[in-house]
Amino acid sequence: GLSLPWLLVTALVALLGLQRILKRGLAPIEETAIDAGLLYLPVGGGWLVLSSAGLAPMDFSPEIVLLTAVHFHFAGFSAAVIAGLAGRALKGGAALNESLRPFALKAYRAAAGIVIIGPPLVAVGIMGSPIIEVISGVALSVGMLLLALLLVLLALSGRELLPKLLLCAAALSLTATMALSMTYAMGEYLEDKMISIPTMAATHGVVNVLGFTLCGGLGLVLLLRRRDGQ
Repeated sequence: GLSLPWLLVTALVALLGLQRILKRGLAPIEETAIDAGLLYLPVGGGWLVLSSAGLAPMDFSPEIVLLTAVHFHFAGFSAAVIAGLAGRALKGGAALNESLRPFALKAYRAAAGIVIIGPPLVAVGIMGSPIIEVISGVALSVGMLLLALLLVLLALSGRELLPKLLLCAAALSLTATMALSMTYAMGEYLEDKMISIPTMAATHGVVNVLGFTLCGGLGLVLLLRRRDGQ
């Protein structure tokens, strides 16, 4: 019962994302990344309802049902929104070295594209295709690592200490958690449990929430607001 109101909130958020796409189209990519995150949120909300109700579609274990909900809240919603905010900062006048700017913009387009399409591909792999799981898991990790590099470049381009520290913490957290993600995906493919699900939840999950999502989101919001004079 407590998860149902949250599902309604996520549905309203998704309607906002759909409205933005219908009004603006699928460009620019940083805005599309934000829209994708808004649309992924009710997928997480729906799986959270299933988990709370004790339902296990497709014979998934209760842990997988719950972690699917978490996956779409963070790897889907928050990562895509942070990627979009990073794109706004890059294209909005970040004080990058001019020799680095073309590389940063190309890297951003690649990272944003992967972040947009990665979460559903990972979910498809988990549902029954080990090869898709490992390919999509590694690809999503590479996209996130590119995003981590861009967060460092944004941190170096800023003047305020707090956004710098927050963005560097987010980049470091994301690098560590993506290394864990790639190791877990390879272990699944090789049928060798290199890292257990409880360990992934306690490390990959917690660090992504506190280190990447909280620090990265807050750092980008502060950076964008101060640049806009707000």
